[in-house]
Amino acid sequence: MSQTSLQSRTRGINRMVLSVLAVLCILAPTSHPLHGLLNWDIKYVYVASFVGLLAICFIGEREQTHSYRPLAIALLYFAFGILGTIISGAYHQIMIGIVGSASVIAVYYSRRYIYSEQAVRALNIITFCILAGAWIALIYALLGGGAIFAAMNLETDKEMPFYLTSFTNSVQDGLIRPSGIFDEPGALAMFSIIVAIINDIYGKNSSKTQLILLANLVTLSVMAFIALVIFWTSAFFVRGKRFVAFAVAFLATIALLAIPTARDIFSETVLSRFRMEDGKFAGDNRSNQLENFFYYLDWNIIKKGYLTSYGRFDLDMSSNPFSILFASGIFVWIPYFLICCMLLFLCFKNRKIGWAIPLTLLILILQRPYIYSLYWSFMLSVALMPVLFAETLSARRRMQN
Repeated sequence: MSQTSLQSRTRGINRMVLSVLAVLCILAPTSHPLHGLLNWDIKYVYVASFVGLLAICFIGEREQTHSYRPLAIALLYFAFGILGTIISGAYHQIMIGIVGSASVIAVYYSRRYIYSEQAVRALNIITFCILAGAWIALIYALLGGGAIFAAMNLETDKEMPFYLTSFTNSVQDGLIRPSGIFDEPGALAMFSIIVAIINDIYGKNSSKTQLILLANLVTLSVMAFIALVIFWTSAFFVRGKRFVAFAVAFLATIALLAIPTARDIFSETVLSRFRMEDGKFAGDNRSNQLENFFYYLDWNIIKKGYLTSYGRFDLDMSSNPFSILFASGIFVWIPYFLICCMLLFLCFKNRKIGWAIPLTLLILILQRPYIYSLYWSFMLSVALMPVLFAETLSARRRMQN
């Protein structure tokens, strides 16, 4: 073997190892059950992942070109965090601004490995394993299987039972909504959608994206259904040849629902989430949050946030477009609002981008605004960066070169 070939092979192995490590760094903060089982504090997990991503950047090959735009977003997070702290007189706002900024910076400088072919392949493998485990756990529960053990959610102090191959926090009459390695089914749905987006941007096999979105329905998340409809609609109007996947899946679903038992399960688990109850979808858990937001909203909350003004609250206000504003005030909410506006703009701006990815991502962060979350800010930054800062597919791919 020639010296050149040996160097090339060594470089390829190094790239693969660093890419897999980068994937593990962005995944580590997201798994509440893992933190509970190992008694890991999320603050230390986040810091370890941040240091790991920067170490990968310094160990690996350096980027030759840089863009100011992602760094401008990081500066925006930090600047509005400082402004929020000045207005409120508390350190909470600047701390979450630092988290958002650090996540963007770490993802941006390690992008060569996060968006590499090896990283996308590793993400796909991990996602398929998690979703396969979710389906196995669902079937296991339907057959009468019970929880084997439980992990503690260190954030909520609630148990997350493990059903053979998946955790869950949703059990009702022997039916479960699997959550994989995450704390709830919606988190698994969010993770799978982000992976589908990354795969659609950088992957070479579109069928993997379709398969991920189909398998993601195991979560029974409304967002999982929305994402599937958006991607399939895009496939029909923009990429007609991929519509075959829709036709095959549709016919397979019809055939499956011809079986009485399958039809009953489908009605009880899926259709029940779309029934109207008191003027709302049964699966809609955001409307109450919005009602509470407008009920409790006052000038102190707008200016400083509920946490700074009144302390901790028992209301579930974690998953709506005003979650950040309610908890932390309007100043740290402004960067989130601007990102939503950018995504909405991208839905219409450029045909080369397509509208499906920015629209899906917009709806996702409207219901899960976790840009400052210690658990999810890395993962959301990974999804947002190629969509916000690369206008064409070729430009996106250049981000990893």
